Amino acid sequence: MLAVFLITLFLSAFLLFWIQPLFGKMALPMLGGSPGVWNTAMLFFQLTLLVGYTYVHILCKHISITVQPYVHIFVLCLAITFLPNEEASTTEGTEIPLVWLQVMLVTSIGLPFFAVSTSAPLLQRWFSLSDHLEAKSPYFLSAASNLGSLAALICYPVFFEPLFRLTQQGRLWAAGYGLLIALTTLCAIMLRSNSITAVEQQRGLENYTEITSRQRFMWIALSFAPSSLLLGVTAHITTDVAAVPLLWVIPLALYLLTFVIAFARKPLLSHSFLSKTQLATLFGAFILLPHIDSTMTIILIHLALFFVLVQVCHSELVRIKPGVDHLTEFYFFIALGGALGGVFNTLLAPLIFNGIYEYGLAIIIACLLRPGILSLDKKERVEDFVIPLGILAIIVIPDYLFGGNPMHSYTALFLTYQIVLAALIYRFRESAIRFGLSIGAVLVGAALLVSHENLVAQERSFFGVYRVLSIDTGKAHYFVHGTTLHGIQLRSEAEQKEPQGYYARSGALGQFFSVLDSNHLSVSDIGLVGLGAGATLCYMRPDQDWVIYEIDPVVARIAQDQHLFTYWSKCAESTSTSLVLGDARLSLEKESDGRYDLLIMDAYSSDAIPIHLLTKQSMHLYQSKINSSGFLLFHVSNKHLDLPRVLAALLADANLDGRINYGKKAIWVVVAADQSNLELFSAHPNWEPLPPSSVRNVWTDDFSNILNVLK
Repeated sequence: MLAVFLITLFLSAFLLFWIQPLFGKMALPMLGGSPGVWNTAMLFFQLTLLVGYTYVHILCKHISITVQPYVHIFVLCLAITFLPNEEASTTEGTEIPLVWLQVMLVTSIGLPFFAVSTSAPLLQRWFSLSDHLEAKSPYFLSAASNLGSLAALICYPVFFEPLFRLTQQGRLWAAGYGLLIALTTLCAIMLRSNSITAVEQQRGLENYTEITSRQRFMWIALSFAPSSLLLGVTAHITTDVAAVPLLWVIPLALYLLTFVIAFARKPLLSHSFLSKTQLATLFGAFILLPHIDSTMTIILIHLALFFVLVQVCHSELVRIKPGVDHLTEFYFFIALGGALGGVFNTLLAPLIFNGIYEYGLAIIIACLLRPGILSLDKKERVEDFVIPLGILAIIVIPDYLFGGNPMHSYTALFLTYQIVLAALIYRFRESAIRFGLSIGAVLVGAALLVSHENLVAQERSFFGVYRVLSIDTGKAHYFVHGTTLHGIQLRSEAEQKEPQGYYARSGALGQFFSVLDSNHLSVSDIGLVGLGAGATLCYMRPDQDWVIYEIDPVVARIAQDQHLFTYWSKCAESTSTSLVLGDARLSLEKESDGRYDLLIMDAYSSDAIPIHLLTKQSMHLYQSKINSSGFLLFHVSNKHLDLPRVLAALLADANLDGRINYGKKAIWVVVAADQSNLELFSAHPNWEPLPPSSVRNVWTDDFSNILNVLK
């Protein structure tokens, strides 16, 4: 009996966490690559999980055990008509990504996800009513459930994504769902045969042991903090990495692993060990992060910190779990806390903050929830708040008095400064409030110091956090998205019309236009995908018509703000220019075929690339929008992915050739509708034939293998 319940729970969790990256990837061709896609999808999953756990709690409280199986199997069967498929998606309403994505998820997979999400608490409750020896404490079954979730997340990037297209994955998922219905039915039959006194047990549980409001609050808080941390760290580490399930999965996998450890039949990690590990990780991150330049090392430190903080919360959550009579209520409040974390990070934080500050706030909350929070000493409440304020003053006052923190100028002295602060905070480890607020003081102080460093403007949108930095005492403005540089402009009057960085006249882009001019090739109608700071506009001529496609209104607003950048106002002032907001692929589909002499694809320079703009279907679209003598120009620079290989495979599939320019600052590829025009670039020493690609399967809307093109 136990084996059947374990297998069923494992399968339900596997399906639950398989469908998340599966449908997240289905959304990319319509919306574009963005960590916001994943966090918004996660909000839907959390809210649906809450609805599912509410259903289980009501079902178990108000419906007799003899009727529950019939009700639940009916719900499972009803969901068959709403199994995941690409046809269920719609592209209407993408101008409001958050709302559109929620609607699409509800209408496409809402019912199947709801039905599968109910398995964990319901099957645990059924098992508790059996005559099995382990029935009195069924919480250990949650470890098997989370192990199934973890297995799905690991299998997706290394097995399902490289080997199966989305349509094939949908069919496999449907087959797994059918097996789940069969196994759930078998569990119900076994419960009936192994629980002669089930009805009597159900009735005997009417007199519940009392659960206080304080306990329920702690259940919510200990679920809220990990949920907020999950979304916060995901947003933090994926801002500059490709927006594909491979990288979304890592924090979620660690999150699930903490549940497996916490709900194990015998505690795998003691509270004492976790408390010490939390301190060591916090102080290690606190001391090391300011001195590390390696992006990968920084990401690993953040993931380690995330894992330890979440593990402490989940272990404390399991430690204060109620008896089996309140099992479904316990899981309901866990789901409620998780959903509140999703609502805060996805809906409220972008409205309140212009940066990913909710991540730091979640760290503070997790520290406040250290073991010992339930035994507060009321006499020390004033000191608990005053001392952290003193720590904050120690950090920020030197910066204001001396025009910059003098400690930052001397590495050894700054390190000593950090160690002293760490030792001071360590002294407060037994007081959760004082400890958490002291950690908060350090984080707030660090944020205040950083905010003074050359920051001219900062804005946040669904697609990320954008900053404009003033460099070299105001001589230049840098447009930055995470660690990706999207544009540079020199601020002197004489140099404001000169493109810099990727777009310099001495670089590949300047060479491309020089070849066109020297051979008297007419390009009067030009489409530009990706605005950035607007440096490409410097190549405009008065006899040309330019259409600029930009998905993010915030980027457009920054580029048009003359206090930040003047490319738009100065370079486009005598040229016919129009701006189209929205996803470029959807917008291009509305344009007439053969409209453009030149289509510039400059949407890949960010490390969070929109994969739907680099597929077989998108390439066919681009071909159709240029005329018989037109050109396609791709900017394919990327820190982590070998995009020229992807593009080469797409061109070979379309029977096209290209020339590539491996510039010092950027990589550009030119493609010509009339292949003879490529010979004009062959004469230029910096433009080489595009090497054949080793990518076996070209990327399509329903297939991409990110592992195959990692650098």
